[in-house]
Amino acid sequence: MAEKDDYLIDLLVDLGFVGEEQVVQARKEAEGAGVGVVDLMVANQLIRPADGTLTKPGRPRSPAPKRQVTLRLDPEVLEKFRSTGKGWQSRINAELRKVLGL
Repeated sequence: MAEKDDYLIDLLVDLGFVGEEQVVQARKEAEGAGVGVVDLMVANQLIRPADGTLTKPGRPRSPAPKRQVTLRLDPEVLEKFRSTGKGWQSRINAELRKVLGL
């Protein structure tokens, strides 16, 4: 367990989450209390335990999510919209809404 603690502590110091002074103090306290250094750091809130995944939260869910469909278009229509650049699919959607009066 000590090797795992040492690896984690080195990583935390390298990433700037804790300082060397904090590690020295935590080692002294952990030795006196008979617990692991990382456990002590979590208990003293120097570091927090993981509370989920390493992924970013992403966009909030849309109240009216769009649905994926397969649509066949004339090559000229498709090329015209694609030539307008990024977001061409949204522009097709906007044109369809306009024509339908939505």
